[in-house]
Amino acid sequence: MIDGLDPSYATPGVMPELYRLGAAGMSTLVDAVAPTVTNANNAGISCAAWPSEHGITGNYYFDPATGDEDYMERPELLLRPTLMTQVTDAGGQAALLTAKKKTASLLGTKTTLAVAAEDPPPEFTRRYGQPPGIYSAGINHWLWTVAVDLLRTRTDIDLLYVHTTDFPMHAWAPGAPESDEHLTRLDALIGEAVHTAPDAAFFATADHGMNSKGLVWDLNQALASRQAPVRRAHVSATSPSSVTRTPSSGTWTRAPSPNGCPPSTAHTAVSTRSRSRCTRTTTSPSPTSPRRDTTKTC
Repeated sequence: MIDGLDPSYATPGVMPELYRLGAAGMSTLVDAVAPTVTNANNAGISCAAWPSEHGITGNYYFDPATGDEDYMERPELLLRPTLMTQVTDAGGQAALLTAKKKTASLLGTKTTLAVAAEDPPPEFTRRYGQPPGIYSAGINHWLWTVAVDLLRTRTDIDLLYVHTTDFPMHAWAPGAPESDEHLTRLDALIGEAVHTAPDAAFFATADHGMNSKGLVWDLNQALASRQAPVRRAHVSATSPSSVTRTPSSGTWTRAPSPNGCPPSTAHTAVSTRSRSRCTRTTTSPSPTSPRRDTTKTC
């Protein structure tokens, strides 16, 4: 899963291997589920279920028992089994490689192997070196370097789920030199993975899209500067207010409006993150290697 890979980033010139996979198999544009944040869509992809079924409705949630906002990354919040769980329950071997610790926490509890590049185990840093920081493009390249090596050395793994970070998409607009450099290198590693495991089936998708923002308002700062700080409260039809959703967290907040009127001066520009590219291909067995009944998911 290539986090945040909006179709506008993945052009044939930047990601030729991905396009070649799509041409060999199938490729289409799909809609993300709302809210268009990573946890809700990552759980949907790995569980093949809607948020109403798998239970992950955002990156954060409000816990009325404690009065606090909490991360939706504990495995007990997941109401459906992941693909990895189904493979291991059937007696197979499943592995999760992710840039983010939260994904390992949410999806990696019942796997043969679960590694987060944000906090890798010592044996991985000894073999592959220390990964770049989580707020970098290089962490995705480190992750896929590990994926290629696992495909080469761990032929016992039946399913491999790889999840990158979307920091580069947040940092750079489509077509920016830094973005193209990141994706071209990532694409080359995907091509290397296909070459390493020629008898595997590859599935590639994003969790949500991304677009370039010319102006973004910080909702907390914008409302606080207008003496209407964000606070949590239940929506009431009898209390005048404006209700806003913070797209970064997927939680609902209430901001009281002066004189019962919506704060028309507090404009908020947010990104529309709904479209992503989904590619699938199945490669033929190599004539020089035995057939492995395996599915590799990326």
